[in-house]
Amino acid sequence: SLGRGDEALHMLRAAQDAPGPRWTKPLLQFGAAVTLYRRGEWDDALAEVAAGLTSADEYGVKLGTAWPHALHVIISTARGDHDSARSWLDRARVEVPPNSLGIEWLMHASAIVAEARGDPRGALDLLRPVVDIALTLDAPAVLMNLSPDAARLSASLGDRGTLTMVVDNLAALASKTRSPVVHGFHDWVAGWRDTDFA
Repeated sequence: SLGRGDEALHMLRAAQDAPGPRWTKPLLQFGAAVTLYRRGEWDDALAEVAAGLTSADEYGVKLGTAWPHALHVIISTARGDHDSARSWLDRARVEVPPNSLGIEWLMHASAIVAEARGDPRGALDLLRPVVDIALTLDAPAVLMNLSPDAARLSASLGDRGTLTMVVDNLAALASKTRSPVVHGFHDWVAGWRDTDFA
């Protein structure tokens, strides 16, 4: 979040070799996959996802498996591979426990698939509960990755209430950190509120 991706990857990979509980390695691999995804290194992110899922399977770990499934869905959809995206969503329904760590990523991925199918309203309906939960729990960081899509869909569908909640949550997060990533997300979503796109 501070924009130091190389340092984050180095720490995540070094920590994978350190002693710890059995669930540590796959979670660290999922963290590396998310970092690579945010950097736009999608093939490397998917390779890290594959390694993390293999580790998770070996150790019988379900914790955090929402992240790798969501990354596959998001990247597949962005690349126009809708069959793969749907396949990974189907896998997630079977393999990812309800209310799993990172479940907001999976809801975001489901929304991306819905919009790709031509259902932007259905996509926003999937994102609204995440926005509500973030507000209820005072956990604005939950919104960071999905905030641009939530803001864009809210603006285009005329849902000013959801748009305002997204922007306000990101403003609260930005007020607590100097992270250029967080401030970039905030400025991005604020643009949807503050600009007349009609």
